[in-house]
Amino acid sequence: MTPSNAFGWIMLALIASVLFALPIPHTIALRNLLLLSLIFLAFPQARRFSFSRLAAPLSPWLLLALWIPLQALFISDSTAASLREYLGHFLLPLVMLVTGVALSHAVVRGDKGTRWLLVAMMAPLLVHLAYGEWASFSAWLKQGYPLRQMGLTEGPDKLNYLTLSLLALLFGWLGERLLRRRITPPFVAGWFLLFLAALAGLYVTYMRLGYLMVLAMGVVFSVTLLWRHRKKLAPRQRVALALVLVAVIGAVAINVRQDPRWQTLFDTPKTVLASHESNLYWLDFKGAPPRLPNGEVAEISNYLRLSWYLEGARMIEQWPLGLGYSRNAFGHGLKKRYGRGHGHSHSGWIDLALGAGIPALLLWIAGLFSMGWFALRHLEQAPLPAFALLLVLVDFGLRSAVDSVIRDHMFIQFMLTSGLLTGWILALAQRAENSSSAAIT
Repeated sequence: MTPSNAFGWIMLALIASVLFALPIPHTIALRNLLLLSLIFLAFPQARRFSFSRLAAPLSPWLLLALWIPLQALFISDSTAASLREYLGHFLLPLVMLVTGVALSHAVVRGDKGTRWLLVAMMAPLLVHLAYGEWASFSAWLKQGYPLRQMGLTEGPDKLNYLTLSLLALLFGWLGERLLRRRITPPFVAGWFLLFLAALAGLYVTYMRLGYLMVLAMGVVFSVTLLWRHRKKLAPRQRVALALVLVAVIGAVAINVRQDPRWQTLFDTPKTVLASHESNLYWLDFKGAPPRLPNGEVAEISNYLRLSWYLEGARMIEQWPLGLGYSRNAFGHGLKKRYGRGHGHSHSGWIDLALGAGIPALLLWIAGLFSMGWFALRHLEQAPLPAFALLLVLVDFGLRSAVDSVIRDHMFIQFMLTSGLLTGWILALAQRAENSSSAAIT
């Protein structure tokens, strides 16, 4: 299957449309229609695709898919609600993972499929980023401050996630060119232009988490290249890699210097531990937040997040097998303990462990490592999608530890993107194996 026929172009157009529409609020009907269309197109491709090579890397998440309904049936005291949440908010993302694998594998089997799949995945991210940066520039002209932009999405964290997804693809593209020694001046100019645009996207969303994620991605990318393939890198390529890493570290350093929330971060844990029982501002926002040892009022973002993490850990200790899978398991736990409270913990790990138990959290983390190892094993045969998948996993895996992202459209987008990159990897690996077999015969 290649984009040279109508069916291939329809698949690519639908992939781009879904990736564009998912982060836009108030488009539930459109999202569902596009997702169902993708599943419909993927079904005949999935029937012709052997998933045996995915059994090992996906096994932790498949076990998680089995564990959650079992926990809902035999442990949770809200079985019906947990099963509804599971069907609508966990099973669907898992289906989109498989859908992405089948579709991208079908597209990339053709000679030009790789190029057009990269375009289909990058184009919607670039449109979101361009709109967000234009909105930021317009706000700067009118109001004097350009930050915390959300573009077409429903929040700066959503636009920030799209920016990091674009960076994962850009790093993957650079990794492929470095390993294949196909670094040309036009590529360098175009790549750095897109890279600087992505760094500008980090700036306008003004998310501390985004800077930490891009630092982690840059370090993982650089270490992996130098560890696994240092002999293939010419001196000039090593210099280029060093410049990219310096740019990433510089962007993080600028944020640390400019964002006042960093200044009191390390003083906040002591205050949270000392006041957690006596000051319940973190629970109901009544009264005032506590003060730091220096007398200043605790920075609200630092204080609330750390307080919710502490409370979440205590509730997990109380209910290690979970209360029942739910996006709002944290709020349910608060009501059990305090008679009031709602919402999530701002940590996907805590939400998952509190909802479906510690086994669910362990399976989730095991799946991240398993898929990451799958990507590492295929760096030689499929460097672009393998690097991109590894960095998508780093971003979402770490992000899910400190933000509630294992839910809603961000979870669907992560699973679909992971599936597209996985199918892409398998298609290139199969092509390499076929070429090797033909050369032997």
